[in-house]
Amino acid sequence: MRPRRGAAALVAAALVGVLACAGAADASQLGLVSRSIRTFALARCGAGPLTVAPTGVTSSPASTTTTAQATGISVAGADAACAGQPATVTLYRRTTGVVVASGTGTVAAGGTVTAPPAAAYAASGDLAARVTLGGWAVPSVWAPPVSCVAVNDPTRTCEVRWTVTTGTVNLVFWSYPYYKIAYTVSSPSTTATTQWRVTFDLSTFATWLPARVRKLDAAVTTPAACVTLPTLQLQGGAAVGGGTTFSGSVQMDRSVIFDVYDAYPLC
Repeated sequence: MRPRRGAAALVAAALVGVLACAGAADASQLGLVSRSIRTFALARCGAGPLTVAPTGVTSSPASTTTTAQATGISVAGADAACAGQPATVTLYRRTTGVVVASGTGTVAAGGTVTAPPAAAYAASGDLAARVTLGGWAVPSVWAPPVSCVAVNDPTRTCEVRWTVTTGTVNLVFWSYPYYKIAYTVSSPSTTATTQWRVTFDLSTFATWLPARVRKLDAAVTTPAACVTLPTLQLQGGAAVGGGTTFSGSVQMDRSVIFDVYDAYPLC
C-alpha cells in the first residue's frame, strides 16, 4: 500500500508541474499577443461643406432633357488633410434623384478636385451634389452658374433657364468681346405672385470679368446700389407662376470704349 501512495504522489506532482508549465507558456503567449495589438480610428479627412460647380459652361438648355454645354465639374474647400485622397462626385436632380453626371479625381494640395464627367450635362439650379473623399461622404453644396430664389416668400420656388451667346464689338480702331445671357424665369406656383431674384456667377462664363454690365430690361434692377463682381443679381420684372414666365437678357462687355449704353453700376 505504501508504494502505491508514493506512486500516486509522484503522478500528482508531475501533473502539477505540467499544468504550471502550460500556464506559464500560455501567459507568455498572451503577453506576445497583447503587445501586437494596435488601436486605430477611421474618420473622414474633412468636415466640409464643399462647393461643387460646373466648368466649361457655355450654355444651358431650355429643357433639362436637352444636351447642355457644361463639360466639367470642380470641387473646392477640402481640408488640407484630404490632399491625395481619391474623390468621386455625383450630380443628381433633387426632385427625382436621377443622376445627371459623375466623375472622379484626386484632391489637390489646395483642396480642389477636378472630376471630368463622361459627357456634357445641364448645369441647372435644380441639381444636388454628392462627394466622397477617401471613400467618406462629405457635405457638399451645388453652386450653379445661374440660380433663382423667390424673394417675397421663402416657401416658394422658381427656376431659370438660360442660354449664352458670344460675339465681338468691332469699332474703327478697337474691338472687344462680349457675351449675352438670355434667361427665362418660371415658378410652379399656381398664381403669378412669385417675385424672383436671379443670381449669375460671372466667373464661370469667361476668363475675364466685365468692365460693363449692360442693362437691357428697364424693369429689371439690382438688389444693391452697385454690382460686386463676379456675382450679378437681378430682380424685378413681372411676377411669375400660374403659367406666367419672365424673359430677359443681360450683356457683359469686356471693355468700355464709349459709355453710351445703359448699364448697371459696378462697385
